[in-house]
Amino acid sequence: MTFLFKFFFGTANCGLMDELGNPWGAYLDVKSDGSFDDEGSITCETSGSFIGPQNATLLVSEYGQSIIDKSAFSVNSKGQAFFYHTLPEVSSVSPNTGADNGGT
Repeated sequence: MTFLFKFFFGTANCGLMDELGNPWGAYLDVKSDGSFDDEGSITCETSGSFIGPQNATLLVSEYGQSIIDKSAFSVNSKGQAFFYHTLPEVSSVSPNTGADNGGT
């Protein structure tokens, strides 16, 4: 039986299951004849604090490290190819008072 063993974004593990052990989601596409395709999608929860472009690594039992199709990559304004891009979280703005149109 083949299964997804580990999923990494950059150097951080990407959790495939929630805190109760339920999978976030892994789905194979279905062909028109009802059989499963070789392609699909995976949902996971990222960890770590790196902000910026990242690549992914999938480790699959019986096969080893996967190869991600080049069409899955994007290129940022700096010319860096990436599979996934993490963004910063804005938790506050300072000053937190003032006019809606500026002038603080």
